[in-house]
Amino acid sequence: MSQTTQPLTENSIIDWSVSLVNYRTFLTQTMGLQLKPEHDFYFWLNAQTGKTLKEAIGTYGKEPEQKNMDERLSEKRFNFISDVDKAFILAFDNEIGVLGYGYGNMIGKSDNGKFMIVYSKLGVKSPKVIARIFIYENEIILKFILSEVKKHSSYVENTPEHIKDVFIGKEGDCMGCNPKGKCRMVKHYAIDGKPSVKCSERIFLFRQPSVEKLSDYIDLLSEFHQRKSKLTL
Repeated sequence: MSQTTQPLTENSIIDWSVSLVNYRTFLTQTMGLQLKPEHDFYFWLNAQTGKTLKEAIGTYGKEPEQKNMDERLSEKRFNFISDVDKAFILAFDNEIGVLGYGYGNMIGKSDNGKFMIVYSKLGVKSPKVIARIFIYENEIILKFILSEVKKHSSYVENTPEHIKDVFIGKEGDCMGCNPKGKCRMVKHYAIDGKPSVKCSERIFLFRQPSVEKLSDYIDLLSEFHQRKSKLTL
């Protein structure tokens, strides 16, 4: 996101078009915020994305208010999200919660879109992220983090078209952007005997996800993550 030089005011909305340094300077020097060493300023400010600085400053140094997803999406800053997309987010949040994953009580900024919801394992010291929802002005995109596709190729080959296409379609094809030819982001796998070379940053994206397809998304996550957990018991 390109950054602006427009002066900040207490009514400025935190949208990351302003540098972290400028936010810190304005909040401390103009609005009188007293920074505390034990609090991560970036983490706090990220959780306030979409609020005005005046709204945000009152939450600094306090324990984040625990909210379920329905309560979180009811905040004024998320009014732009369509009812259809909110319905999907709520349904997905509920279903992934059954699998033991949650959004960490925070919806923060995103380099892809306006906001991002990150889902990781609950109750563990080093939670692994398995899914993200990118929230744009007029749409949402669901992204899964999947590994070892080769081990699950038989499953993928028998999934509905809208799932399988994410694995075999053109989106996410490696563009050879690394001049040295070595890239840790590259994924190699074959589906139906057709080899694919993908960039992990740009794959497993489900555009316009719907409640009608939710069970297929959850089944896919379960195949890659829940099955792996059971095998290690």
